[in-house]
Order: sequence, then C-alpha cells, then structure tokens
Amino acid sequence: MAIAGLRRMLAVAGAALLAACAADTTVYYTPPPGLTPDHAVSLVGSKDPKYLIGSSEYHLCWAVDGRRVKDSAYRWDQPLLITAGEPHRLSLAYGWGAASGFIDVEFTGRPGTTVVVEGEAVDPDKLARLWLADAKTGAIVLAKQSVPLGLSSAAPPLALTTPYEDVVPLQAIHSTLPAMH
Repeated sequence: MAIAGLRRMLAVAGAALLAACAADTTVYYTPPPGLTPDHAVSLVGSKDPKYLIGSSEYHLCWAVDGRRVKDSAYRWDQPLLITAGEPHRLSLAYGWGAASGFIDVEFTGRPGTTVVVEGEAVDPDKLARLWLADAKTGAIVLAKQSVPLGLSSAAPPLALTTPYEDVVPLQAIHSTLPAMH
C-alpha cells in the first residue's frame, strides 16, 4: 500500500508540474489604467488584401517596450493605446504568405492621435518597408524602415494565443507528407 500511495503522489506531482509548464507565463503589454484615446496615441495595423493564393499582406505592432501584444495577429485592426509624449520601443511586423520580418523602432506620439502601421513589399520574399502614418492626414510620422524578410519560422511569435479557447495555434516548419505523383 505504501508503494501505491507513493505512485499516486508522484503522478499527481508530475501532472501538476506539467500543467505549470504548459501555462502561459508571458507578461503582455497593457495600457496604463485610466488611459483614454483622447490622452493616448491609438496605434492600429493595416492589411492589404492581395488575393494571390489567398494570402494578405499585414503590418502590425506585436510588442510595446519589449512586452508582447496579446493576440496581435487577430487584433491588428483594433486600436492599441500607448502613452503620448513618452518614447516607446515598438516592435513592428510585416508579413505576406510565408514571408515575414520585423523591426524595432522608437516612437513618441501626440495625445489624441491615431497612428497606422503601413507597409509595402520592395522585393517579395526578401525585403519590405514599414512606417507609421497619421490616420487622418496620411502624413508619415516615422520614416520608412527597411525590413529584411524570411520564411515564417524567422518571424516573431505573433500569436501565442488565439481569441478562441478551443483553437491551438500551430506553425508548420516543414511538411512530412509524401510527394504526390
């Protein structure tokens, strides 16, 4: 009986350890409490539907001051509030199909403004540009920055979580399917 009890105790301890390892311990970016759009900079992403083999070109912010934006790949079009008048390190991402890349930029914005992450392909699969533009005027507020592109395995982990509790996000590294003849 002592061995059976020890086994049960070890099994429970092992299960608890596995559950702790599986828990998401990422500290995500959250705007300061009480920050409102009229006192903040609202940052939104953009998307350019190419409709070529069903993929779209996206441009978004996936981290602020080193903290990931939760569900950034799913919330690209929703305003992300950052404090105005203070410098922030924004991690911006570009992607189209399997090609993607990212850069870190320093940005200080004015209160009550909305800024859009814009982008363009320069050399598909190799180079793109990202910049920040004023949503009302279209004026560039942060100069165009070159972004080296690589396959999606070189990209930042944009979507560690999904807005759907029953979906587990996966990233394919390579295929093991047999070749079709």
